[in-house]
Amino acid sequence: MNDISFIEYDELNKKNSIILEKFLSENNFELNTLLISPIWVSKLINQYDICCQLIIFYEKDEVIAFHLRQNEFRGHIRVRNFPFLIRSILTPILKLFFSYSIWRYPLIAKENLSSENLQYINNCLELSINAIRHVKFSPIHYTQNMLFDNKEISKWATYIADLRSKEYSDLYAFFSRSLKRSLKKTRSNNSITCERLDFLDKKMVTNFVHWVQIVQKTTGKKFKYDADKLIKDKRDFSDKKFIYEIFLVKLNMETILGSMVIYGDRNYVNEAELNISEDAKKMNIVIQDLIRDEVIQFCIKNKVSFYDFSGFNPNKNRSKKEEGIRFGKSKFNANEVHYSILNR
Repeated sequence: MNDISFIEYDELNKKNSIILEKFLSENNFELNTLLISPIWVSKLINQYDICCQLIIFYEKDEVIAFHLRQNEFRGHIRVRNFPFLIRSILTPILKLFFSYSIWRYPLIAKENLSSENLQYINNCLELSINAIRHVKFSPIHYTQNMLFDNKEISKWATYIADLRSKEYSDLYAFFSRSLKRSLKKTRSNNSITCERLDFLDKKMVTNFVHWVQIVQKTTGKKFKYDADKLIKDKRDFSDKKFIYEIFLVKLNMETILGSMVIYGDRNYVNEAELNISEDAKKMNIVIQDLIRDEVIQFCIKNKVSFYDFSGFNPNKNRSKKEEGIRFGKSKFNANEVHYSILNR
């Protein structure tokens, strides 16, 4: 008989946020703890009018594991851009008919747990997951595949660069030939530069937001940017020792050609929100090659251990666009990691 118990919460509050932060700070995980931190989840809740559920597992009085998931609804990103009145009418309807649960990591557990205790925790978690009607794009441990209908399980993958005890030259040696050619071509053009957004320069941040709004009209992306909010997010994340940076590629130190965000903790970062202008495409510049190369150098300089390229479709029937995404990320020859995804 074990001494494991658990408590389920339907919201993040001050008490369980402190418990969560303490657990994350006292344990070393090879994953992006920002994405399961109270500050990140609170940001999503406030930004998209969603909610979360938290399960904390205890052995006696010690926290040994937790599971965190968001309860979202279809269209929550798009609806945020609507006027308040339309948003207030649509949101309850979408929540009623199109809600689902999603999580970044299935279980965060201490390393020294016995196999019996870990199995018991997983059994409890499986019961909780099976009670959820709709789940979207959420990873599960490969041992759990048999617990779900095969139609509910798909495959996903990512590339993760292990930067521990590495010099830039160590990584560059394994870059593909096409990547080296791309970087050589771009860096030989003195009019093209890559820099990080200066969040202390309000005018620079405002110009970036304006540029993104124009670019997203052609790309169809729906992320809403706000200068004041970007500055606040940067400050809040930095105060908690998290990393939040936006890399910009510019022409003649002025015209923005592309951008990409990275965020994470001091050990692990993910890339996100790649934006490329039509001008860059016409100039035949591979913006993402240059930015990712700059991110790797930034990570090495700041002693970040892992850089996650944030996923690609590993299935053979992927679209031409998806193959382009996979190829672009594969050129850096990072470690390829596969995992199972639950959708139902």
